[in-house]
Amino acid sequence: MTTTIARGLREGRELVDPELFHRLVQRVAEEHDHDLIMAGRIVDQALAFLGTTATHEGRPLSASEIVDPGWHEFILHTVDYAEFCDRVAGRFLHHVPTDPDDESAEGVHDTLSYTVDAIDAAGFYVDTELWPTAHAGKCSQCHAGCNQLARLIDRETHMNRRSWDELPADVRNAIEARCGAILRTETPSAGRNSALSALLHTANGSVFVKGIPTDVRLFRAHRHEIRVNTWLRHRVSGVPCLLWTIEVGGWLLAGYEPVPGEHADFSPGSPDIPTVVDAISRLAEELTPSPAPDVAPLRRKYTRLAGWQWLADNHADQLDAWEKQHLDLLVNLDDEAPNALAGDSLVHADIHELNLLVDNGTVSVIDWAWSRTGPPWIDAALLTIRLIAEGHDPADAEQLVSGTWGIQHASATADALTTFAATTYGQWRRFSIEFPSPHREAPTRGAQLWTHRRLRAM
Repeated sequence: MTTTIARGLREGRELVDPELFHRLVQRVAEEHDHDLIMAGRIVDQALAFLGTTATHEGRPLSASEIVDPGWHEFILHTVDYAEFCDRVAGRFLHHVPTDPDDESAEGVHDTLSYTVDAIDAAGFYVDTELWPTAHAGKCSQCHAGCNQLARLIDRETHMNRRSWDELPADVRNAIEARCGAILRTETPSAGRNSALSALLHTANGSVFVKGIPTDVRLFRAHRHEIRVNTWLRHRVSGVPCLLWTIEVGGWLLAGYEPVPGEHADFSPGSPDIPTVVDAISRLAEELTPSPAPDVAPLRRKYTRLAGWQWLADNHADQLDAWEKQHLDLLVNLDDEAPNALAGDSLVHADIHELNLLVDNGTVSVIDWAWSRTGPPWIDAALLTIRLIAEGHDPADAEQLVSGTWGIQHASATADALTTFAATTYGQWRRFSIEFPSPHREAPTRGAQLWTHRRLRAM
């Protein structure tokens, strides 16, 4: 998106030097899965908000939930943030969550509108798309410490799919220059994260193409997937081979060898299950240590999106009796997750039926956009949850994966697996409230049942 700033208006980025602004943008992009353009807009508006707060007289202002991560990440640069506060405000600008029971929906709307008016009155440009009146932030400027987590922006939001004919002409021309004239196309029914997802048939053969505009949030996930697949090709089997990439006309595109097969069936008695279990075991061994450098650790995500404290603070009334009874323990297990999830293996971290294609006794693991580093048992543990979600008894599901290389690894202690089960359940429970969707219900139930079993065994 291109924005035009009216002459005479200040930009928030003017309040810090370019080097610090760049560091903050990089941090927001990395920690919150934004492309650099969106991260820059968020940091700019966070700085405009802080510049306004510094001189504002009146009731407290509140950052929107979209802008709030920019403030959080600035605070983590403690020396720079303290210097900024002293220079701009002459005092430390504290950041705390407001009690969700303190304001009605109308009150939150009013606070956000009041904040936007204040920023405008202070002479700063207001990027209105980042201040939606229906989603006011839960943090305000006041005089105490802060421990709120930035809100997750749902990674699984459906992309607006484009057909081949709907692509810009220069994008279609670039693809055909790479693989030949397109004779016909097929579009898969599954998948939510690509604007273009199509099997293209050409005179030279077929190629599976995924693509996304470079100005949307999921661009970074696609870039990561390309980078990981560059390292995986020719190193491991059972992973689609990346053939080429193109960046043209504001689009990022990747061509892969087509993978035959049907989505895996996890129902009890399915012949796919032993094949999938073997594939998950083999990949864990082959990807330890990770062949791809500089992949973000999974524990960072689990720390950022810990669910149980968020649920306790914001939606305690929606917890069931078992969750309320065990809440203190569940919160403590969230705190243990960073230690339990330490590891140097490359893990897929998004194991489910749609990402596993089975064909004549072989399995291909597709869609590596959410891969991270962590202990080698992560994917087997995720498979356990998915098996339970499809009707397996938790004890039976554990038995099915018990012989995998990852579960046999020394890091797969009983405590680590219990911590992972409980924190995954908490995270998915949180998502079910923040981003309710029918596709979340079964896996969340699977994580719940596994957590119940493991905590009973403690």
